[in-house]
Amino acid sequence: VRKRSPNLQRVLPLLVPHFALNAPKDTLVKGDFVRREKIVATAVFPLTHGGERFGLMFFNYRQPQEFNEDEKSELTLFAQPAALAIHKAVLYDETRRRQQRLETIARILPIVSATLDPDQVVRAVMTEILKVVPRAREACMLYYEQKTGDLIFSLASFEFYHIDMAGQSGRTRIQASEESIAMRVARGGKALNVPDVTADPSYQPLVSTTKSALCVPIQVG
Repeated sequence: VRKRSPNLQRVLPLLVPHFALNAPKDTLVKGDFVRREKIVATAVFPLTHGGERFGLMFFNYRQPQEFNEDEKSELTLFAQPAALAIHKAVLYDETRRRQQRLETIARILPIVSATLDPDQVVRAVMTEILKVVPRAREACMLYYEQKTGDLIFSLASFEFYHIDMAGQSGRTRIQASEESIAMRVARGGKALNVPDVTADPSYQPLVSTTKSALCVPIQVG
């Protein structure tokens, strides 16, 4: 997980453009990047559209810059179309993802309706999940065993989830007494997004390549 630089943390809350005539000493923009790139002056524009913030645009100069009214207007003309373009790109991306989800559901439903074999259902769900979430590398489904409180790996999951950590080979369940992200989700009934599994004390390492995880509960009623 990449940490934000201190100067970015300072300027992220900006609501109006900021013009720094002396960037190395400006309280908002000074920092390692300014020193390394020998930036003398900079203009920072918050990119927003319809009240929604998308990011920041920097105009950096390696020579003194006064930023008169004409120059401020010109830079604003660059920043406004950029904000609108990003807004359109975000809307398009959201629409495309929504369409992908609906198409995925449409492919899974006939299989779910046509079979009583849980392994076939899991196999269909895992296959489609890995298509619609292209950055995902491993996927599995666990059943909650009411009697013991354990989580049991579905057999079909092992086609998509490859346990390779030392001492974990042949693992078929997570016991109720064990701490894990999946167990927290099963008990709490709420999805959990873990951007960095190494920072989560309850993460149970089973797959060596896993860096982040998303776990969601499957509930009836």
